[in-house]
Amino acid sequence: MANSGGRAVAAVDLNAFAVKKHIALDGSPTQIVSPAQRPVIFVLTPDTGTVHEISTANLTVTRKVTVGAQSDGFQLALRVTARFAVLIS
Repeated sequence: MANSGGRAVAAVDLNAFAVKKHIALDGSPTQIVSPAQRPVIFVLTPDTGTVHEISTANLTVTRKVTVGAQSDGFQLALRVTARFAVLIS
């Protein structure tokens, strides 16, 4: 669950309907996508132009990449063979 005001993502245990962990980010998350074939989620923080990869196994940020300057026009898209971010200026 993205918490853009808190600059974090909340991992929720759906069996207990309880927050398991808050994962701090260096920006305000607006979009989360999850590829079915990998145990990660990708979180977009357009205010920093960054895509964060979070491991679903240990609930930590494993990688991040800045793909552009601040923008409200980011969209994340996943394909079976590729992962990419598109910046709309």
